[in-house]
Amino acid sequence: MRRSPGRRDLAPVALFSNSTDSFACNPREFMTRVMEVLLREVLMSLSAGRLATALLVLLLMTSIARAQGSGPGIGAGENDWSENSKTPFRIRLSGIINTQPDEQVLQAGEQSLGVVILRAGAYNETYQFEVVKAEAIDNPRVSAGMILQQVHKYGVDFELTGPKDLLSKVGQAEPGTPITLIGLFRQYNRTLILQNVETIGTREQ
Repeated sequence: MRRSPGRRDLAPVALFSNSTDSFACNPREFMTRVMEVLLREVLMSLSAGRLATALLVLLLMTSIARAQGSGPGIGAGENDWSENSKTPFRIRLSGIINTQPDEQVLQAGEQSLGVVILRAGAYNETYQFEVVKAEAIDNPRVSAGMILQQVHKYGVDFELTGPKDLLSKVGQAEPGTPITLIGLFRQYNRTLILQNVETIGTREQ
């Protein structure tokens, strides 16, 4: 075959060089590596998606648990009668003032709920008070145990405040006198704001 003057034969261009300085593989090896990389990326994406889903479910479960924990049930987190509540609620405490351990002052059918310490803040005087009955006036579901839940945790169980004439009734009562204290009680600082003090007919109520 005759060659045209000045024409030169061109060597075929190699798509994949055998040189170690370049990407050396055949097309099948190249596609295999590409597929491996793509599969790895897909698996990583799926793992990340599952992790995000798990975190979302965990957050939702935590929110539901918190919502249930703060419900209106007795003794729930921020009810008026819970230990850390700052909302006052009306209570009635009936018992005997300034009893001594060897005195038998309870009548038939009465049962002591324990001896608590009262302190009249205005006079800074303390009194022993043997509790016979403790009740929430506006909520009969609140038990005596809920009202007295912090008794003996501190040196003073009830801090008495209010009008001085009511505080005087407590301070001037003779030992063994039956007394009923009515007032607004805050659990978080154990403050009882007196509204009334009854010294007559306590046991008949």
